[in-house]
Amino acid sequence: MKIICILPVHNESETLARTTESVVRWIRMRLSEHECLTVISENGSSDDTANITRRLAASLPSVRSISSTAPGKGGAIKRAATAFEADIFIAMDCDLSTGF
Repeated sequence: MKIICILPVHNESETLARTTESVVRWIRMRLSEHECLTVISENGSSDDTANITRRLAASLPSVRSISSTAPGKGGAIKRAATAFEADIFIAMDCDLSTGF
């Protein structure tokens, strides 16, 4: 089963790396029997979020990134869900307010 965790992000340069590493670690510990990706969907950030997103995708094998100039959490989730195929999609806020 393929599972994709979507992190929609906008101006999250302060927390993005820590959150992404936490999500990847959680997935690796609890869902290792499945094919899993974490997709960071950056949407029109004015800080360094887009650059951090690309660096994380380049350094972590299970992380992908997409970027758009259009703001909006819903659009960021939809872009990620249509850009990748999976059996299950999970969307989480970058501050992890939606929890694991």
